[in-house]
Amino acid sequence: MTKSFSITVYPDPLAGEYLTVSDALNQILDMIDALERAESPNQGERKIVWRLTKAHTNSPPFTLVAEAYPCKPDLSVVLEANRVTGVLAGDVKNLLEGRVEGVVFDAIPTIKRIIARNTTNIQRTEVVIDGAEAFNISPHNARVAQAAIERVEIAQREAAPDWKRTEYGTVEGEIVGLTKWNGKPALVVVERLSEKDFTCVLSNELSERLGPQHNWAEVWEGRRVHLTGALQYNSDGDLKRADIENFEEVPWTDVRIADLKNLDVLDGRTLKEHLDLLRGEEVG
Repeated sequence: MTKSFSITVYPDPLAGEYLTVSDALNQILDMIDALERAESPNQGERKIVWRLTKAHTNSPPFTLVAEAYPCKPDLSVVLEANRVTGVLAGDVKNLLEGRVEGVVFDAIPTIKRIIARNTTNIQRTEVVIDGAEAFNISPHNARVAQAAIERVEIAQREAAPDWKRTEYGTVEGEIVGLTKWNGKPALVVVERLSEKDFTCVLSNELSERLGPQHNWAEVWEGRRVHLTGALQYNSDGDLKRADIENFEEVPWTDVRIADLKNLDVLDGRTLKEHLDLLRGEEVG
C-alpha cells in the first residue's frame, strides 16, 4: 500500500479569481521539495520518489496528489514514507504555531517560500496526508511562522563568528569558567591586557592532559595561563576565540617589598639621565 500526499492551493479572491500558473506550480513544487528534504538533504540518500498520480483544477483551487514509490523496485518504503510525512507535518505545524526548535534546517528555505506565498496571492494551502489529520496554511498562521523564523535568523546572525583575522601566537589570561564550543570542551578566559573574555577551545589531546572535565572548575578556575594556538579576532580587534594546542600555567611569584626597594631599575643613572636617554638625548 502506497502513502499519498495531497496538496490543494486556493487563490486569494482579492488578488484575482484564478491562481497564477507560477504561484500554483511553485507552491506544489516547493511542498514536494520540503517533503524530500525532510527525508534527506542529499538526493543520493533518499529511498522514496514521489510520483504524480492525480492533478485537477476544480476552479478556482488546484489539487495535486503524489504517492510514495521506492527508488529501487525491491525496496519497501511504507515505514520511511510514514516517518517522512510525519516529520514534515510536525515541522510545518510547529512553525505555524511559532515554534522553530527541532525543525529540519535544510527544509526551512523552501518552507519560507511556501508560507510567503500564503501572505500574498494564495489564500490557503491545504495538505492532506494519508492516515493523518489535514493541516492548512493561511495568511494568519503564515505570518506567525515568518515571525518565528525571523527571530531565529536574527539570533543566528548575532551569534555568527565575525572573524576579521587569525594569528598564531600566545596569549595570557585568567580562567574564569567552563563552557562548550560546538560540542568541544572549552574554557572562558579573561585576557590580561584587554580584560575581555574569550572562548578557549581545547584540542582532544589537551583536554585529556588537563584531566577529567568535572574537576576543571575546582582545579583551574582563577589560574593564570599562557595559551598558544590560533587566535581569532573580530572586526573590532577583540580576541573572541582561541583554538589552543598548548597550555601553560603562569605561577604567581611572591616578592618582598625589601627586594623591590633594592631593585636598580635605572641601571645607575639619575632620573634626569634616564629621561634624557628615553628622549634620545645624550647623557652628559
